[in-house]
Amino acid sequence: MDVNNVNRNHNLYLYGPYSSELTRDYYDIPETKDMVSDLDENVKKILIFLKDKNALYLEIAATLDSVKSKNKNINNNKLVEMVSDLKSNRLEEKKKRSDYVNDVLEDLSKNNII
Repeated sequence: MDVNNVNRNHNLYLYGPYSSELTRDYYDIPETKDMVSDLDENVKKILIFLKDKNALYLEIAATLDSVKSKNKNINNNKLVEMVSDLKSNRLEEKKKRSDYVNDVLEDLSKNNII
């Protein structure tokens, strides 16, 4: 398994993108393997950046990345609009609005994640 290959096929699911390939890889990881040392520096940087983020942030970030990867030329306003529409129920449930999606996108962009 190549731990640096983060490009897995995925579909948009209830809380964001879901990849059966990544799930399968996760369950195939031996418990004793120190994978951190095998990771590419960019992947390590992303994991360090995301490690303290809450579930909603991660859900929005993953959905932003998923929608952007399927719509390469999308501008940021349209991206925020699409993700806000896709996640409207979750945002409402957490008492957040589309400005939260925009804040996540700006945060990811500022840190060269997306």
